[in-house]
Amino acid sequence: MGKLLKFFLIIIIVSSICIITLKAFSIYQNNNITPPNPTVSPYQSKSSVLFNSPSPYTGKISPDIILSTPAKLEYSNDPVKNLKKGLVPMVVTMENDKTLGIYSKLPDDKMLLTKFTKKPWGTWNIGGWYIITDDKIPSKKHYSLADGSSDWEYVFRVSKNHSGGYEFSGGNHENEILKSLKFFKNGKETELFLQEGEKHYISNLKIVEETYLTTNNSPSEKYAQVVRTYSFSPSKITLDTNFDFISDIYMGTSYVCMMPTNKSFARHIKFLDSKNTYSTPEPGNTLTTSEFENYIGKEKTMSVKLWGDSNPSYSFLVGIGNKKMVDYFNNNLKVFLWDLNEKANKLYFSKYDNQDFTLVEKGTEWNNSSYWKLMVEH
Repeated sequence: MGKLLKFFLIIIIVSSICIITLKAFSIYQNNNITPPNPTVSPYQSKSSVLFNSPSPYTGKISPDIILSTPAKLEYSNDPVKNLKKGLVPMVVTMENDKTLGIYSKLPDDKMLLTKFTKKPWGTWNIGGWYIITDDKIPSKKHYSLADGSSDWEYVFRVSKNHSGGYEFSGGNHENEILKSLKFFKNGKETELFLQEGEKHYISNLKIVEETYLTTNNSPSEKYAQVVRTYSFSPSKITLDTNFDFISDIYMGTSYVCMMPTNKSFARHIKFLDSKNTYSTPEPGNTLTTSEFENYIGKEKTMSVKLWGDSNPSYSFLVGIGNKKMVDYFNNNLKVFLWDLNEKANKLYFSKYDNQDFTLVEKGTEWNNSSYWKLMVEH
């Protein structure tokens, strides 16, 4: 009798374990965000699956993002909705043959558009920050926070000889030739091949651009080889630039980091080393004339904070990685904000002086680092 009772108890225990295991497996299946046998887009690798049905979007959510998101995700075919729900950090799309759009959500739920644009002479530069108002990707309606019609990266004032006339090189001033351009996703070495109209969900975009700096817009007058390495993440851009000078060149006042801004969003500046704060005239006004340039600050600083009156919760943090890239502030202008015109200001980190051009010898190498960050108090 005792043996029979023991046998029934064992059967009951084993049955209970089986029922609990089956229920747990059922719950796991219902909550698993990666469906079995998903359909792969012709643009994706087998490891780049996002949806379980055909989709116009390519790319993937990287594993680190998947692990940090809730188990049940309700994806939409609308990339703006996915951004607003926080399901993806960024949407990247080649809008046309001259514009790359990078979309992300700000803490106040507005959509930020970062542009990367191609110049008529072939190089690609930062194209500005914008707030979109039509909730579409690509956006046709947006307003400017920091414009891309002027330079961000660098501009050098150069001459082949000390007494000769100078010319600008780099940025929006031509005298730069594109050698190569490559895109990489999620901060890794996985190359991203962007086709017009495709949309990619990624957490970080790395761009490596190789160029030559020249004089007289001539391929035969190259004076430096350049490798730019950009990192685009939501509301932040970093740029590491290597300059390898392959011939002697004289430099006057030059600029190693800049930021053109809308006065409504950046007319106040705080120099973060000295804590000094200055303001330019309000939008619609300027003190700059044909005979006077209203340069504000001209201080030694590694970083500044900019903000405006239209939306004081928005501010920009801009800085450089080392003092060597500005020749240890051994020039007159140093770091300053230019009251450019009635609508815009422009920030400059400057190097050298026009009064005495500096010889940069063949074999010299510069390693510069800059960053731009949009901060939102919310």
